[in-house]
Amino acid sequence: MEFDFRLEGAGWAYADIRHDGQHARLTASYLSDALGDLLRAVRDLVAGSPSARCFWSEEPGEFWWVFENREGLVTLTIRWFGDQVDEPDDTGAVVFHTTLSLGELVDAIVDGAEDVLKRHRTEEYESLWIRAPFPEASLSAIRAERAR
Repeated sequence: MEFDFRLEGAGWAYADIRHDGQHARLTASYLSDALGDLLRAVRDLVAGSPSARCFWSEEPGEFWWVFENREGLVTLTIRWFGDQVDEPDDTGAVVFHTTLSLGELVDAIVDGAEDVLKRHRTEEYESLWIRAPFPEASLSAIRAERAR
């Protein structure tokens, strides 16, 4: 899997995610801590949680990332919810769906987050993202758990 997260002006970001012939471009505003929430969800999976989720807010709408981990194989479904974000999970439009190993998922997300840190460093990231600092604690926890 490939994951590329880029800050685009003050309080806006986009991500390209690719796997197994699929591609999706997702956007997020500073209304959510997009990268931080994603890293916390991946941290939960690495720590043994059978499922995790995060939400990337738009103006309006949300992307919902839903992870299901079954014996080291993770199914990732990303759905788009327009104005009606309080609907049941299965009513959003699927924009990305794949199954991959937990290790492959973790490697892609960690590599993407590390690339963000290389491009912006922590101070610049916080000034561009506005509301949240770079999620260093979650990234460090994933690295530590992965090293075991």
